[in-house]
Amino acid sequence: MKRSPFTLVELLAVIAIIIILVGMVIGLAGIAREKAAESKTKMKMKNLELLLEKYKDERGAYPVAETRQDIGTLLNATDATTGKPKFFSKESNGARPYVSDLTGPDSCKDGWKKQIQYYRPSVIDATHLAPQAGAYDLWSLGPNQATGYAPGTATPGTVDGDDLCNWKND
Repeated sequence: MKRSPFTLVELLAVIAIIIILVGMVIGLAGIAREKAAESKTKMKMKNLELLLEKYKDERGAYPVAETRQDIGTLLNATDATTGKPKFFSKESNGARPYVSDLTGPDSCKDGWKKQIQYYRPSVIDATHLAPQAGAYDLWSLGPNQATGYAPGTATPGTVDGDDLCNWKND
């Protein structure tokens, strides 16, 4: 009597091991994707902070947004009377050097494809969790997209656990 190379139990065991390994690889890929989205968001926020500092150096103050606003709307706003961009260097005569690196529909979006938020005047001070005169708040809602902070409505310092903020040191 000739014996088959593998029994049904052995084949099922091999298939189960393969399924477990594939599940582990898919899980690790998801973690890597989240880390990449977080890194991308932090990099974009640093670039926006540099842009806002350049604006402040030239004009003496950060742009005002007294309601929670996505930064892309602020950067692409135009003056109703002149039709020129509001967010431009005085030296450039409207050429917008502040936002030259931030063009395109995803330029001001976080790693989860949602707009990065901006608010000024700031209501958060990272050290004391109290209003900070002259500053601004810049944040991403993170992977769960749940707001944990709404300027003027939330207790200063309330941040959803996965939010990325310029006032919170991670």
